[in-house]
Amino acid sequence: KPLPERRWNAPKILSARVSPSSTVTILKGVYSVPSRLISLLLHAYVYAKEVVLYYGDKEVQRMPRLPKEGGVHINYRHVIGHLLRKPAAFSNYQYHESLFPRIIFRKAYDELLKNSVLRGAKQYLEILNYAAISNEQDVAMALEILIGAQQLPVIDAVKALINQAQAQPPSVLIYQPNIAQYDQLISKERVYATAH
Repeated sequence: KPLPERRWNAPKILSARVSPSSTVTILKGVYSVPSRLISLLLHAYVYAKEVVLYYGDKEVQRMPRLPKEGGVHINYRHVIGHLLRKPAAFSNYQYHESLFPRIIFRKAYDELLKNSVLRGAKQYLEILNYAAISNEQDVAMALEILIGAQQLPVIDAVKALINQAQAQPPSVLIYQPNIAQYDQLISKERVYATAH
């Protein structure tokens, strides 16, 4: 029996053009990519567990392969710039549900919509953008605090909480060493050295 033409673990190599919405379709699965790649033709190396994208000979992104065809893998950091320019389109965005990185972000969005349907989406996108350019964990903590205190989670309140937390220096407790213990250790070492 002849050997197969390709190795068992060799990737499947496909071409994919980046759409205006900063996504590529690979084996019927949709993946987001950084917006700087819009309209470029990428080469996708599809392995059993991951997909590696190249532009020319430069690797531009590595991501887990979707478990089934037709799945979606959207990273909000890739598409937030595009959505900020058209906030009214957010509620009808095809991958809307992929833009809540944590449950608290979804709660914040719902609270903002309750307050103002017209401005809620824009306010949420500003929060999501701030999470993308700063620290998602800090933004999530600020949202938890604001929603827990039943305050509206607007971007200014989120920034104020984060800045307040960063302005406070961490409390550090420094214990004064006990010199007597050190002296005891030295004297025991001298006794041991003279005995041997």
